[in-house]
Amino acid sequence: MPDINTYINQSRQQGLTDAQIRQNLLSAGWKEEQINDVLGISLSSKPVVSTAKKNTIIALIMLGYLLAGTFFSHSFNSFWDILGYHVTDDQ
Repeated sequence: MPDINTYINQSRQQGLTDAQIRQNLLSAGWKEEQINDVLGISLSSKPVVSTAKKNTIIALIMLGYLLAGTFFSHSFNSFWDILGYHVTDDQ
């Protein structure tokens, strides 16, 4: 098994909780004291989300709001005019 710190970091990046990591380490033969030293006493049930993933999610949400705002800020006819279609009531 790799170094305990490396294993914990990789497991957190994969979305495992500290409780799951603790159980895996205990099953692999690591001692409770070793695990506590690295993980700490308190257990977190939330997976660690990387900063890059958070930034990507925020950027996509902002892009969605921008596109929705652009669409709804124009009347239906001027939206089609922007695309090069000329909508008229003449038939």
